[in-house]
Amino acid sequence: MHGLSAIYLPATNYNRIINLLYNPPLGAINYLRCAHIVVLDQRYSYRTQINDTLYTFYNNLYIDGGGEETRMVILSTKEVNESDIHDIYFDMFSMGDIDAIFVAPKNNVLTVYNWFPFGRDGFDCPESNNEVEVLDKWENGRFSNGRALFPKKVPKLFKGCKMKVSVALYDPLMVLDKEGRPYDGVEYRIIKIIAERLGLEIEFVSHNRADGWVWSDGKTVHGAAVDVLRGTVWMMASAGTNTEHSYHCTIVSSPYMTGDIAWFFQDPEAVPTWKLIYMGFDGLLWTLVILTIIIFALVIYFIAKFDKNTISLDSISSCILASWSFNLGTSSISFPSSDVIRLVIAAYLLYTMHIDLAYTGALTGLITTGRQESEITNYHQILEKKIRTGAMSYLRYLLMYIDDPLVMKVVHDNFQIEDMEEAFETMEKYRNISILDNSIYMLNKIKTKRYKVYQSELNIGTFYFGIEMRRNHFLEERIASLSSKIFESGISDQIVDNFTTILKTSQKMMNLNAYTLKDLAGPFFALFLGQALAVLVFLGELINYYLPRYLH
Repeated sequence: MHGLSAIYLPATNYNRIINLLYNPPLGAINYLRCAHIVVLDQRYSYRTQINDTLYTFYNNLYIDGGGEETRMVILSTKEVNESDIHDIYFDMFSMGDIDAIFVAPKNNVLTVYNWFPFGRDGFDCPESNNEVEVLDKWENGRFSNGRALFPKKVPKLFKGCKMKVSVALYDPLMVLDKEGRPYDGVEYRIIKIIAERLGLEIEFVSHNRADGWVWSDGKTVHGAAVDVLRGTVWMMASAGTNTEHSYHCTIVSSPYMTGDIAWFFQDPEAVPTWKLIYMGFDGLLWTLVILTIIIFALVIYFIAKFDKNTISLDSISSCILASWSFNLGTSSISFPSSDVIRLVIAAYLLYTMHIDLAYTGALTGLITTGRQESEITNYHQILEKKIRTGAMSYLRYLLMYIDDPLVMKVVHDNFQIEDMEEAFETMEKYRNISILDNSIYMLNKIKTKRYKVYQSELNIGTFYFGIEMRRNHFLEERIASLSSKIFESGISDQIVDNFTTILKTSQKMMNLNAYTLKDLAGPFFALFLGQALAVLVFLGELINYYLPRYLH
């Protein structure tokens, strides 16, 4: 039979097995045509054979890229008790394979078993629900019951069984409490929805590291991605934010793929920034600007009043110089002063005024040079404008730094890499997937297989989230379906908007790296605090100077 392979055939009588393999019923022909047959040797422990021979072979299937279509038929030449069947099936499930059957002789007939490992180690269910089901019996060249030989026997609800999820922790996607247990975050909320629909409890395996997906200690490779590949967890929660050490791009998780997809866009049509000036200055920024100007004017006024006793346009330049000398603690005013306070204020104001001048200049540069911002805010516009895009696996990018050929080959063969056409098809299919950041630029030049991605002038921070599993995991299809429904319903967008609003606001307020007009709120706020502090110290010194004279 084409595609049939045998792993091990012991030197024993297996005529009945041969009859099953080469004279299967019609319902089993299509399955057995691409099945791998494993015959267990009765001379050795079944568990030992599973842990050694079968485990090694099963991993090699993934390395060779054949894991997706692997179907396992485990044959025994002797009668096997239920506990041994449990152990054999559990090892198959630990590798994520539900599409396997166990065939063993019993009462001179071949009996086909199917089993779901409720209550076994690794599934950690509240109560033991071990189920061994006799699917059919092979007698006289046919199955007596005529049932389906390989049903996908996966429960609809798991009644509180635990699902292990490996995570790399990045705020605000995964948030931990002091004891290291995840309790909130965008990624956590979405996975919680999926777990509730399946009746599963979540057990997180956390890697609280910046490189928590994959890292090496010099001896072996660790990380969330490695946990998935080795089958020690069911899924990986690939939540994260970009840092200066990773490529800057907008990431969109495709809900029906086993892996995050990074979408790289070429520079689209844009509009000059100066057209957006009136929108850039929101109410808070205008308030800070006005207060800063007033405070600065008050400083000049007091200095001019006490140094020159006059205010005029002719003396404005000397007033400005006087304000700088005041900030430096070298004013000619003969008032008592605290040198320490003056030095601290001088250093702070030098810094804030430097920021103010630098970003005011940057603002002028934005207006005069006409830097461009994208009109594209969602993927619908990308489809309408037919902007070229490419995609690559984030995991592959991370693993470029890991010197482990075996792990890299496993990732290469088991995580999908989409090309442009497939990317568009996916985006068209799930029309409610939205780009999580309104910017679709990149900082670095990256080349995909076909298209060059242009360098962006904007340094943006983006975030993404997604679910990754081994392709043939028995829950992959069901979880993928739930994920797609979550995306289609818009729940994920609501979670993201709700959870990140405060974070984005606080970052923009105190961000001293101004790349857009709104980012200037931070520098102006810092300058306002410095000038306000300077005026308070100045007034305090005036009170300290005049109050004793007034009292006397």
